[in-house]
Amino acid sequence: MLTETVLATAQNSLADIITSLTNAKNGTTAKGGTSQAYTEAQVMASYSLGLSLAGLETGSVAATAGGGDGSALIWDNQALSDSISYSFTELTSPGSDWTYEGWLISDDGSTKLSTGVMTLKSDGSISHMYTSPTGENLVHRYDQVVITVEPVPDTDPTPSGIVAGSHKIPAGAIAHIRHLLTNWPGGADKGILTNLKGQLDVAILHANLAAASTTLDKVVQHLHHVINIIEGADGGNHDASFGDPGDGIGVLAHAADRKHAGFAAGAAADDAVVNSHAQLVDVYGKNASDWAT
Repeated sequence: MLTETVLATAQNSLADIITSLTNAKNGTTAKGGTSQAYTEAQVMASYSLGLSLAGLETGSVAATAGGGDGSALIWDNQALSDSISYSFTELTSPGSDWTYEGWLISDDGSTKLSTGVMTLKSDGSISHMYTSPTGENLVHRYDQVVITVEPVPDTDPTPSGIVAGSHKIPAGAIAHIRHLLTNWPGGADKGILTNLKGQLDVAILHANLAAASTTLDKVVQHLHHVINIIEGADGGNHDASFGDPGDGIGVLAHAADRKHAGFAAGAAADDAVVNSHAQLVDVYGKNASDWAT
């Protein structure tokens, strides 16, 4: 009877643990967690674009002084950071025989990926999305967006060289943004925040296994799994004798590495977007750490 009482008490406590770990991953309506930190890191890799046709007269390209403002944001569609969405307003038409086209440029400039010809609406706006057909992570390799003016029809698969606007993320900043999203440790295809989300998933899984267990031994085993996943191999409460289904680094260490958002901000001191969203990465990452402890 005592065993049953202890088991029931443990299972009731586990409901609170599962809630806290779920909050650490997904956040709440009032406070952001890891998922929100990840989104903010993607915004750090966004591009602000002011387009102008002034001085670009080539053939029949309209060389008016008018332009427009817009942005390009990378996000998850079918895979991690595999899509980019463009949004512009108050653009000038380049003329009936010309069109705008977006490009992502690799760090070394050797790869110029067309993200498609963009349709200019009658109100001067553009809303355009590109998704990599191969699931390529568009943060991992590219650090610049260029908008060119291209002839219609266009038989040349490379950029025309008529640049209406561009934005390049500073090298020091993009390096740390990649650490957060897609390149940590160096050479990996995932980042600090993707690893954090993954380890929280594993912790939630084992917390649920503990809650569903019908013996105290199984409850204790899965609870130790949760502890090991959260603390990592260097944690004071880590007990390898129970096994460790985590990555050995631990939820808390991954959350602490959100500091790379601050490193990115320090490398782009004049970039308001990088700095403001780096602060949110830090806030939401700390929330996740607090919930996990």
